[in-house]
Amino acid sequence: MNFVFDLDGTICFKGQPLDEQVCHALDACMQHGHEVIFASARPIRDLLPILPKEYHHFRMVGGNGAFTYADQKIGVTYFPNEVQAQLVEIALTHNLQYLAEVLIDISPPGMDKAKGLDQLGITEYIAFGNDANDRVLFEQAIYSVCVGHPPVSRYANEMVTPANVAEKIQELAYRYGKRR
Repeated sequence: MNFVFDLDGTICFKGQPLDEQVCHALDACMQHGHEVIFASARPIRDLLPILPKEYHHFRMVGGNGAFTYADQKIGVTYFPNEVQAQLVEIALTHNLQYLAEVLIDISPPGMDKAKGLDQLGITEYIAFGNDANDRVLFEQAIYSVCVGHPPVSRYANEMVTPANVAEKIQELAYRYGKRR
């Protein structure tokens, strides 16, 4: 089974790298035969500093689905050229700063983490999240866990506290083991 994890506020907190307890839980998940996948609003380059180096080869979704990472390659969903030109024109007209014509920190319409997973060929998964951008993950997951009690929790199968997330990962890894 695929286990998909949002990062910020779900398995990493206050911008700090994953803690030892969560890493042990993720390792246990893999020992039960599951694949661990990270899905975040962060771009891929900003995921790597909070992940242990041994997790850097895992498949990832970044930018709420606009970026994918697999087999050491980053895939990008771009805005159509005419939309890019309009966005640059708006930025120039209003003296807004931007990085480059093809890199603006907003996502194309309809882009979400589930679409990013679909681009990686992942359609069945257990999802862990904590924010509004995880709603589609919760709705499409075989089973979903919301960390904390935000409004999006109503779309998840269950809620856990941040202190109990590692334990829940291990419990579900065992429960869904041997279904790969």
